[in-house]
Amino acid sequence: MKRISSLTVAVIATLVLLAGILLFLASPLAARKTAEVHLPEIIDRLPEHTGAAVPRELTLVEVTPETVQAVVATLNRPDSYSRTLQVFQYWEGGGRTAEIRVWTRSGAVRLSIVGAERETNYLLEGDTLTLWYGSDTSRRYTYRGADARLGDSLQRIPTYEDILSLDPASIRAAGCFQTEDGKWRILVSAVDPDFGYLDSYSISLDTGLLVGAEQWDGDTLIYQMTAGEADLSAPADQLFLLSS
Repeated sequence: MKRISSLTVAVIATLVLLAGILLFLASPLAARKTAEVHLPEIIDRLPEHTGAAVPRELTLVEVTPETVQAVVATLNRPDSYSRTLQVFQYWEGGGRTAEIRVWTRSGAVRLSIVGAERETNYLLEGDTLTLWYGSDTSRRYTYRGADARLGDSLQRIPTYEDILSLDPASIRAAGCFQTEDGKWRILVSAVDPDFGYLDSYSISLDTGLLVGAEQWDGDTLIYQMTAGEADLSAPADQLFLLSS
């Protein structure tokens, strides 16, 4: 059996760090196994109007394995938004699912993760991470020194900007396609350079956000994320305030 993937290692490292500092996190991601990703029919060129996330000059760029890194480099995540993620993780003999509600504003990230056991909440502001369970913010744990990429790890999603650092030879397929509801997406599949898994990323051209991801080990799906529609308005102030 292969070892866990780089995405899994990053999340495990995050959880172990929090466990050591906050003395309460003890649930690392289980070992993943995973198949070939089949891309939808790819449209050769970007649409004339792709939304605020994509600069005008990209409308004439073909999205291919050779050009997709340059295209992804132009994308920007919105400053403020809220949305809900569904994350499924699979391993031999089992798996787990979680609903993750996300609110982001000016770099601050608020998360509410609802799994099989209990609701876990995080607030990440700068290098300060605060954790509490349920609605009881009086019993909370704070850690200072958090990494800026911790927000993605806590959401259990890959950082799609990592595509930029890949060896172009590891990118197996890339293209631009339109969903049934008229949304435009960039879809990329690439081989994990460390573990050989096949990762796929679906990125919205309207928002610059990752809206779907999968990871495969051979013909076995080991990870899947789907995102609901993003609300790009600024979340309410009280979501980022903690009562004493």
